[in-house]
Amino acid sequence: MAACTLPLVLPDNDPCLSGAAVIGKQVVGLLIQDQAGTAPTFTDLASVQSALTATGTAQVFILPNLSDGLVPAATDETLTGNAVPYGGTITTGRIHTVTGRLVYLAPAAVAAADQFTARQTPVRYWLYDDQNRIQGPFENATINLGVLERQGIGNAAQPGKALTASTRLLGLAEPLISTTTIAGINALRNA
Repeated sequence: MAACTLPLVLPDNDPCLSGAAVIGKQVVGLLIQDQAGTAPTFTDLASVQSALTATGTAQVFILPNLSDGLVPAATDETLTGNAVPYGGTITTGRIHTVTGRLVYLAPAAVAAADQFTARQTPVRYWLYDDQNRIQGPFENATINLGVLERQGIGNAAQPGKALTASTRLLGLAEPLISTTTIAGINALRNA
C-alpha cells in the first residue's frame, strides 16, 4: 500500500476509556533465533516452550534477567537535498535498538553469550517486557555483548554483560506487540 493512500487512524491511548492493558515499561528479556530458521508464532507459554526445545535453526534461545532493559527512540535514516525531488526530507528507515545488562550469569552462560557477538551473523529477536508481552520478531539483527563487568564489593549491581541488540526496521512500522500476556515466560530457561 502506498503511503499516500494510508487512512488516518487515531490511537486509543486512554486505558480508562479503552479498557486495554498498557504495555510494559521495561524490557526484561530477549528471545533469539538464528535468522536462517522459520520464525515461530508465540501465542501462549506452550508455544514458547516448544520453540525453546526445537532443534537446529528452529531453536529459540532465551536471554532472561535483562537489567536496565531500555528501548531508546529509533534513529531515523533519511534522504535530503538533491536525493529528494524538490528538496525536503524523506524518512527511509529506522534503526531499532535494545540496550541492557545480562545479569545472574553462570560461567557457562558467559561463554554462550559471547558466541552471539563472535559469530557475526544475523539473528532475529523478540523482546518481552515486565507485563509478559512479546514484541517481534525483529529481523536481520545483530547482538553485541560487552566484557563481564564486576562492580566491586559494596555495589548493589550484579556482575553482568552490557548488551546491545539492533536492527534496521523494514519500513517505518515496528513489529506488533502481543495483545495477550504470556504468564510464566520470565521463569523459562534454555533447553
